[in-house]
Amino acid sequence: MKEQIILAVRIVLRDRYLTVLLASFLFLCLSLLIFISVSIRPSELQVVVHYTSFGTTNFYRDKWYYLLSFAGFVVIMAITHCILTYKIHQLKGREFAVAFAWLGFIVFGISAALFYQVLKIASLS
Repeated sequence: MKEQIILAVRIVLRDRYLTVLLASFLFLCLSLLIFISVSIRPSELQVVVHYTSFGTTNFYRDKWYYLLSFAGFVVIMAITHCILTYKIHQLKGREFAVAFAWLGFIVFGISAALFYQVLKIASLS
């Protein structure tokens, strides 16, 4: 298992462009983790964690530690995205792997915007 991981890292490191893309993606994920950890404030009040226009109430509340699941999502997203990029590089080639790496930036942007809005609403309560 250790040898497979080392081999995978070597294969990805041979392609500089893909390495820079994945390193940038991981840096952005790390910075989002830091932002989330700094923004969460523990309190006894319930914070707004969900909004929908379809329910009877628009804002749904939960305990503050529900917001920690956002950090868990970022960690899972970063690990899974790097592994899938390697597998796509191995099975389909460099072009598909680079396209998938760029797709990660789009997913990061959407999730960062969503987390920012939820944390902004949660800080009001």
